[in-house]
Amino acid sequence: MTEQSNKENKESKESSETKMDFSNPVIYLVVGLLIGALATYAYINAFAPPVETPDDVCDVDVGPAQATTVDKDELAAKAVSYVNEEFLYAQGLEGKLDNVTEEDNVFEIGFTVYSAGEPLQSFNMYATKDGKKVILGDAFDISTYTPGEVEEPEFEAKSDAPVVEFYVMSFCPYGKQAEEGLGPVVEVLGDHATFEPHFVVYSDFCYGGTRCNTDEYCLFNGTYCAMHGINELNENVRQACVWKYENDKWWEYVNYVNANCNVNNIETCWLDAASNSGVDSELVQECFNTEAEDLLAAEAIAMMKYGVQGSPQVFINGVEHSGGRSPEQYKNAVCDAFNTPPEDCGLALSGEATAGGSCG
Repeated sequence: MTEQSNKENKESKESSETKMDFSNPVIYLVVGLLIGALATYAYINAFAPPVETPDDVCDVDVGPAQATTVDKDELAAKAVSYVNEEFLYAQGLEGKLDNVTEEDNVFEIGFTVYSAGEPLQSFNMYATKDGKKVILGDAFDISTYTPGEVEEPEFEAKSDAPVVEFYVMSFCPYGKQAEEGLGPVVEVLGDHATFEPHFVVYSDFCYGGTRCNTDEYCLFNGTYCAMHGINELNENVRQACVWKYENDKWWEYVNYVNANCNVNNIETCWLDAASNSGVDSELVQECFNTEAEDLLAAEAIAMMKYGVQGSPQVFINGVEHSGGRSPEQYKNAVCDAFNTPPEDCGLALSGEATAGGSCG
């Protein structure tokens, strides 16, 4: 096979691997960055005989051919983590490693981008063998990057005692991620800052009955509805009741629900959560029976305050948090909102960063 044929086959393969499925609008969020994979043939052949490349392709010097100096699997995982934390998580997307192979000058890393667990598109990127750069339409220095330690921007809305308001749906998986990330922060900083849960409810979610049966999603003649059905709305009310009357037990109650209950069994499982956390179930049921409409109205008004549309949305001193959802990332964001951070801000919290995304 001739050199020209080899080149054409390689370019054809790369074009196929990076072909965009524009029937899914979410792919537009990543196309600006990831379309650069089409240019990587020029990068990895920087020291090979010249080849024609598009006018808008920048030359990136990856250096002369070199021996492998890093573990390729660890480097591939680090590269995908970098792309997630720098580019994808903020868009509600997540890249997952598929494979890594060794070329002459670089490692070729295959990964797939997912949205809410569904694959969108597969891509290739490249990493230099010294582990210092990843190449994805451009070269990015990862020599000082540590997964899970993306630096947060300086926070300006500071106070002596920050207020953290988080909006969730009781059965939104992303809301659960936020609660799992915030819980350890409350344990460390609960005496120094205020943490307030709020619940996302919708008005006429069924659009007059054309989208769904209001009895299956809403209370009070379709006035207040939940995305995941009436059981979620009921649990939103119960959690609001627990917060109103026994807020010192709220986190223990919610942690039990998140770990042991689902939207199908919650109408009985909540009683186990109450018993496990020491919550007075009769008090909660009485609250539900007599105060549900008032509590839901209050949540709808609270949502209007910030224009909340989905779960989770977290606000620190009135400013929406746009960083990661690991305990350490949430802790750093809250600590950055203090005029004078307490000593507890120096404690390191364990827990991995989770994928972005929201229900709404």
